[in-house]
Amino acid sequence: MLISALIAVLTTFGVTYNFVRRQLGDEVSINDMEMLKAVDNAYRNYYFGELDDEILEEALIQGYIYGSGDRYGEYMDAERVEEFTADNNGENVGVGISVVYNDEYRMLEVVNVLPDSPAEEAGIAVGDLISTIGGNDATDMSYSESISAMAGKEGTEAVFSVKRGDEMLDFSIIRRKVTQQNAQGHMYSDGITGIIRLEEFDANTPSQFKSEIARLQEEGAARFVFDVRNNPGGDLESVVEILDFLLPEGPIIRIFSGEGLESVRESDAECFDAPVVVLINENSASAAELFASALKDYELATLVGKTSYGKGSMQTILPLINGSALRITYRMYSPPFSDNYDGVGVEPHIDVDMADDVKDISLYKLTDSEDTQLTVAVQSFENDI
Repeated sequence: MLISALIAVLTTFGVTYNFVRRQLGDEVSINDMEMLKAVDNAYRNYYFGELDDEILEEALIQGYIYGSGDRYGEYMDAERVEEFTADNNGENVGVGISVVYNDEYRMLEVVNVLPDSPAEEAGIAVGDLISTIGGNDATDMSYSESISAMAGKEGTEAVFSVKRGDEMLDFSIIRRKVTQQNAQGHMYSDGITGIIRLEEFDANTPSQFKSEIARLQEEGAARFVFDVRNNPGGDLESVVEILDFLLPEGPIIRIFSGEGLESVRESDAECFDAPVVVLINENSASAAELFASALKDYELATLVGKTSYGKGSMQTILPLINGSALRITYRMYSPPFSDNYDGVGVEPHIDVDMADDVKDISLYKLTDSEDTQLTVAVQSFENDI
């Protein structure tokens, strides 16, 4: 389908092609588009069906990205650009909950309620099962359908009901912008280990991370487990700021252009002073891998878990027309001293998987004692603090 779309749309392709030519110069060419011209002419003269130029234009762009081999390339329409920007800024529109799919009840289960959110104000609680959305039975919806039904624009009303034990509670909540809480900490049962889970790296993550460090230290934390399992990465400036806080003077990241030019981001002399373990797994990617590998390079942390995803490339956003944009891979990067891990991943010092009886359970729903990898992480600390 992508290939068919790619060759069937010369007229609409011309808009994007000419725009790119204006931006990048006359060297832009796809064999002078002669084959596209021929195929487009054939379709416009002989095709029995109707052609939708807007659909064809977007399909052509998607097909071009696919054909380029850019695994992380993405065409974003204006709405997607807005969502992407908001996410990088640590803001989303919604009621302010994180959910997982509960297979037993076939409903979304609330696993986190953001502070100062509409959900918190309305009394939504962790463990609530969303049983109806907009008057429709949630058990008749898939996970993605349920997520879509809960989503909506700022100022609109989310109408749903939850099952809480034996109770059924109805809610009508106005959606608004909420600040994501991507750094969340708590004390381990030993009273000296602080656990901080980093969900993603956005504009607010550094301040949230430092705040959680300080709070846990006040509660007696003398050592820390930083958990970046299932963290997909995020904003470069965010992870660089956090690593600058943690690392001594020296390189944080080495960035390479297609021409082989290298640039280095540096850390200052101030350094975090406490024993650290970092939890990683197969879904720790990109900035999360830089976070783990940088601490590993400086021998400031023990890595526990499974080898990470393996994304050592960087993307940038290029604006197009009508508010749309192109996300394109334009740099590769390496940790402070070790090699690029793209397609390879970051290996932990201690390789440990989740126990079989909890492997398929969301990390949100596990207690510390049930979390096999966390247990090993805490045990890996030296006993002489």
